[in-house]
Amino acid sequence: MSTNKEPHVTVIVTAYDPERFPDINEGVQSILDGNYSERDVIVVVDGREELGKRLRDRWEDKSAVSILVNETNVGAASSRNRAVAKAEGEIVAFFDDDAVADEDWLQELVRCYTEYDAVAAGGKMVPIWIAGHPQFLPPEFYWLIGVTYAGHPEEMTEVRNTFASNLSVKKSVFDEIGGFNSEIGPKGGSLLQSAETDLCGRIAEETGHGVLYNPDAEVGHKVYEFRTDPVFLLKRAFWQGVSKRGMQVYSETELESESDFLKNLVTSAVPSRLKQLVRGERLKNLQQLGFLLFATVSVGLGYVYGFSKFRNA
Repeated sequence: MSTNKEPHVTVIVTAYDPERFPDINEGVQSILDGNYSERDVIVVVDGREELGKRLRDRWEDKSAVSILVNETNVGAASSRNRAVAKAEGEIVAFFDDDAVADEDWLQELVRCYTEYDAVAAGGKMVPIWIAGHPQFLPPEFYWLIGVTYAGHPEEMTEVRNTFASNLSVKKSVFDEIGGFNSEIGPKGGSLLQSAETDLCGRIAEETGHGVLYNPDAEVGHKVYEFRTDPVFLLKRAFWQGVSKRGMQVYSETELESESDFLKNLVTSAVPSRLKQLVRGERLKNLQQLGFLLFATVSVGLGYVYGFSKFRNA
């Protein structure tokens, strides 16, 4: 990508829950307050007309912010596709309604394109603990709360995908591969995931490059109290397994990253906690060992269930 001028970035924020009105506004403001000026924001509201009206009233004096409202609930993937079709930026970046951007976020993403000629780039998700940090939740499973997990690369490198709330791609590449697959993305209260994994897999197939991960491109993710409930987390783990099967069916994506994750659990995460049981912090490590076991089983059960769910796909 040419470095003669700063590329314009369109940030796409997906919104659905009216109760997150303050969070949406905080997230949009964090983007506008960032150090990168060549940007605009599109907030796409999925089937909630009243929320759309409130957001239009809030941002009507900001030419850099546009509000789109879907007539019905079509899901995050279709919402993002609609917004990309309206985007003016050379780069489109995706952001969620419960996220807060670091002031250097867009600047660091753009650096991936101007200095490293990336076709897609993403960054680090860090937790914003709203209700405190649950000691039973192992850092290896932070992906359940939308946060970069222990074992993820810590340096700038190509990865298969990053979280959808901190992912960007050249608009020309996005258009060329046909955007997100709406069959495997979240919709309403659904916990189906992996639309970004599928997208990034097709980007790699088309361009020969993965997503350039830049840990300095940080986005904070709000971890609400309900997200730290063990039952919710295990349910999310189950549906992550379902989503992985769906991803295989619709895109034939290999689960190499998941295999590496399991290997890390067996060779590092579990042994280290067994050692800590002897050395101290027994309750914490016992709780984390238990969660490691139950969450891994939940993912496996979800994956098996996915064979039935996507049987006719």
